[in-house]
Amino acid sequence: MHRSDLHRVLFEACEKNLLISLINDQVIETVEETPAGVTVTNQRGEQFTGKAVIGADGLWSKTRKYFSDDQPICSQYVAYRGTIPISEISSDANMDDVIMWIGPNLHVVQYPVRRGELYNQVVVFKSQNYREESNDWGTPEEMDQVFKGCHPLVETALSFIQRQIRWPMYDREPIENWTKGNFTLLGDAAHPMLQYLAQGGCQALEDASYLADMLKVYGDNFEKAFTAYQEERIPRSAKVQRSARTWGEIIHAENPVSILLRNTLLENTEAKEFEMIDWLYGYKKVPAKI
Repeated sequence: MHRSDLHRVLFEACEKNLLISLINDQVIETVEETPAGVTVTNQRGEQFTGKAVIGADGLWSKTRKYFSDDQPICSQYVAYRGTIPISEISSDANMDDVIMWIGPNLHVVQYPVRRGELYNQVVVFKSQNYREESNDWGTPEEMDQVFKGCHPLVETALSFIQRQIRWPMYDREPIENWTKGNFTLLGDAAHPMLQYLAQGGCQALEDASYLADMLKVYGDNFEKAFTAYQEERIPRSAKVQRSARTWGEIIHAENPVSILLRNTLLENTEAKEFEMIDWLYGYKKVPAKI
């Protein structure tokens, strides 16, 4: 699914709901719970007070600081992306599949989006020029050098990649609590993860769905709803975070023994054999009564 299509659907649903106000250009600096409610203060000193607050401000969350003093962890990998009309793709690509080209410290993934109208491509590699506190690493020039001599279809894919935007890849360690009174976290603010399982947005949607269920169960008792929500979601999201790291190591393996083990495992796995990932895609958790 194209990310902008998902954003559009969610945005249009919000617009139709009279209980929702959308306000742009907000950086929340502080959160304070008082007898009157929970008050947030933005970068201009403006304040908003509500019955409860959900911090969903992403990887670089400022609301997370109330639960942990940790910092994002750089994997030293970067990603570049490119989406092109499906008509520009050769017949070598199977439009029903996600195709992944893998190698030591690099991969390219390709798949159709928007009802097969567009073809999305993502190039990922580990930068050998990484320097902390610097943006001068993982450049387009390094990407060209890293992928030089790869399969011709991969070199062709790189010619369609947008080079203006570079995505450094970060995550954080799981934390044991993200709720305090009528204040909780959701999505990347709670559990930012590397993209190797394509679960960042998915886990945020799972959060939202289960939190909505808990709010139906507990009504205006937000503290109980938030506590029940995190009791279910923390173990699940932490497992996904750690598994994403592991799969990144498997995909990008350098050690010959690790490569042999990975290749043997994949070669002996049937195309329709999903037991390995049933825990991820077969997840369904709903309360007994709503």
